[in-house]
Amino acid sequence: MNSETRSGQRSGDTLRIDGDALDFLVERVVAEVRKRLSFEVETSGRHVHLSREHVDALFGKGHSLTDSRRLSQPGEFLCSERVTLVGPKGAIENVAILGPERKRSQVELSITDAALLGVNAPVRDSGDLEGSATLRLRTPKGEIALEKGVIVARRHIHMTPRDAELFGVADGDRVSVRVAGSRSAILEGVLVRVSPKYCLAMHIDYDEANACGYSKGVRGTIVSHAGGESDGCLKIVGESMDQEQLIEMVTKELIRRLGPTTDAPQEKPLLVAGEPGCCDALEDVCVEYRSSGAEAPDWSRYSGAAIPSLSENQLVLASFGLKYVCPEAERTGCDAESSMMVDALLAGVPVYVIEEGVAWRRTACPDSPLGKHYAACEAKLRSFGVRFVPAAKLAGCAAEDVKQLSPAARAEVPAEMPCADLRSKKVLSERDLQELCANGCSEILVAARAIITPLGLDWLRLKGISVRREGTE
Repeated sequence: MNSETRSGQRSGDTLRIDGDALDFLVERVVAEVRKRLSFEVETSGRHVHLSREHVDALFGKGHSLTDSRRLSQPGEFLCSERVTLVGPKGAIENVAILGPERKRSQVELSITDAALLGVNAPVRDSGDLEGSATLRLRTPKGEIALEKGVIVARRHIHMTPRDAELFGVADGDRVSVRVAGSRSAILEGVLVRVSPKYCLAMHIDYDEANACGYSKGVRGTIVSHAGGESDGCLKIVGESMDQEQLIEMVTKELIRRLGPTTDAPQEKPLLVAGEPGCCDALEDVCVEYRSSGAEAPDWSRYSGAAIPSLSENQLVLASFGLKYVCPEAERTGCDAESSMMVDALLAGVPVYVIEEGVAWRRTACPDSPLGKHYAACEAKLRSFGVRFVPAAKLAGCAAEDVKQLSPAARAEVPAEMPCADLRSKKVLSERDLQELCANGCSEILVAARAIITPLGLDWLRLKGISVRREGTE
């Protein structure tokens, strides 16, 4: 075979494609895959970002913005506080503030909002404030004149570096996006913003959303440009398959292999209880962050759970299989650690607690009665499968566990684990079960009137071991 041909077997015949045709086919397939990849489109209403100086001026010296609800982008939140925007022609009350604080204050409006206020707000990228419009911001406690910082935010897409690689774009690129909806439209000049701290989503304002007939859940796709595309024929020797049929066939196969059902568990991220940057040991690990434990995550998406810090009360309650919930949990996310641990254990997902973040080790004497109690609780979590690891070894432990859970490793494990016959025992405690099931089992067979203690039942539930009583099917 010379350098200008490639071959492959199909139905006993050789399919030969010349080199230029193969390159053309690959380019078409890549373009088709990228065209079919989509992302969620979110609407962004009028809102304000405030600097520390302006928070003090509007709400009082030393005031901290109140986290009311987490937003889709990691670390960003909707605040409970509100401001009134005052322009030459009118005012808009109850305008949302987004946290955290920024170096410079910024007001983001739609063109309709700007017309109502009577300001000439330019369409700008976020942070590009030179020469932008002015406005007054007012609260019951203060008022400021914003000399610059009022803009109409350019529509944009947030991407991680991995997302950008998949979509074939780079930070600062401008793309055209087809937005689905009852009045689907193609939006041009969409800015691509790339950072490891982002989460994949496109943001448009309400004017743009109304133009597209937007509804929640609408998705967008980057539109492929036709300029420069070759119109040459694809030369396939000895095969009469239509070119478009072949492209469709290869595209579908590539999507299937790259899709969510791919057997690549090592690419699943760890779910971390906390905010981005809460643990330096996670810099080289593929992670996602969760700061609220209100709802159980979809654990099929994650390789495990990482707990950077664990307080004494969370430790104790988690050892009983209970979640710690404080009155302000929804606002502060302070129940995320214990909730995540229990949810992950119930789902059979690996759980890693970073040893340096275990609070009782820093505050309690190991030989004191309370220290011994905390040590016993920690031992119980270990018996559930929780791993306490030094921060420096977290990445290695997680990688090793992923390797053991890979399809190749699972192939070496019997499909069904044995049933443990425990009919000779009248009473089964947690310790009894740990010892009798040490070799692994998926089910235990007990006498019809055998008693299993509450802690024993909790341990079985967390281990996913079912109970069958003698005389029952």
